[in-house]
Amino acid sequence: MNTKTVLVVDDSKVQLIYAKGLLERAGYSVITSEHIWILGIVLKQKPDMILMDVEVDGFVGTDSVKSLKNTRARDLPIYLYSGKTESELRLLARECGANGFIRKETSGIKCRLIETVNGVLNSTEAQLGA
Repeated sequence: MNTKTVLVVDDSKVQLIYAKGLLERAGYSVITSEHIWILGIVLKQKPDMILMDVEVDGFVGTDSVKSLKNTRARDLPIYLYSGKTESELRLLARECGANGFIRKETSGIKCRLIETVNGVLNSTEAQLGA
């Protein structure tokens, strides 16, 4: 089985540990970063998907998304991953070119996170004819 890799970017160690645990239990390989300047990680480790917090260590994660969309990584699915409201995330995702968003919530996040990642990565695999 080809294990898919997800890069999770968040300045909260708690959120990184939580998301990593959920994704690894679902069978994914996970890379984490507490910084938004991730182009080197993306080009070297080639994740299949990125989950990007909107505000990371005083920087705006959407700026990083815009930058990545102007590189060789432009086709990589990037989803905003934040506690902002759904309407805010929808607008931010549209503005920065993210493929979508997952809202951090205290209930239901496990299912929503895994369902979204499964859907994105299974769709990508189907498009590639894998």
